[in-house]
Amino acid sequence: MCIPGGPAVIGSDTERPNERPRHQVEISTFYLDRFEVTNEQYARCEKAGACPRRIAPDPSFLAPTQPAVPLTWHAASAYCGWAGKRLPTEAEWEKAARGGPEGRTYPWGEEPPDCTRAQYDPCPPLTTRPVGSFAAGAYGLHDMAGNGYEWVADWESGCYEGCTDACGAACLGRDPQGPCGGAPACPGRVRRTIKGGSWFWPPAQMRGSWRRPQKPASGVHRLSVRCASSTPAPAAPP
Repeated sequence: MCIPGGPAVIGSDTERPNERPRHQVEISTFYLDRFEVTNEQYARCEKAGACPRRIAPDPSFLAPTQPAVPLTWHAASAYCGWAGKRLPTEAEWEKAARGGPEGRTYPWGEEPPDCTRAQYDPCPPLTTRPVGSFAAGAYGLHDMAGNGYEWVADWESGCYEGCTDACGAACLGRDPQGPCGGAPACPGRVRRTIKGGSWFWPPAQMRGSWRRPQKPASGVHRLSVRCASSTPAPAAPP
């Protein structure tokens, strides 16, 4: 789906300290997968030898159209590269989830979550749902809240501005890339960022501004991905 260039509201002044402050950035036009990467899609990358094999989760997570879990950050990045795409930045992801300048709390708006809008704890069947099971939110994207937590490219930071571990200029302005520009290594930082909550966690974690640090090698059964591209067609289709 095309996410048009323009302003985006990022962060929150009223929620957790690592989401502060609420601010505006400018994001260039980019493209984001309508759905989370599925088991069927990831299996093709495994078969091609381009993606690491996952530790198989419980069979209740393995239907072809369920989101591919568990994925480490490295597996998520490998898949997106194989598909001719890339991981989205945190700012790109948040713009897409919150409707850009609208700054929605949730992909659908301000109404509280319920089990007709997203998959989260305690919604049955206490596992992921096939992608696209719920109505699309901003920009026609599905499951930007709940279902699988989604990896982004950025290294963690303690807040955007105003704390001892602030991201600062790397998270502000135009097309922010986060600490170290998302490089393979970032001195002093050991965790990447996940967004959007999951089937395992309560509704508070599905806010678009929610940001959670996670070790890149972690592959728990709630971590998934959707890929981004700077061009409308993948750069190098498999």
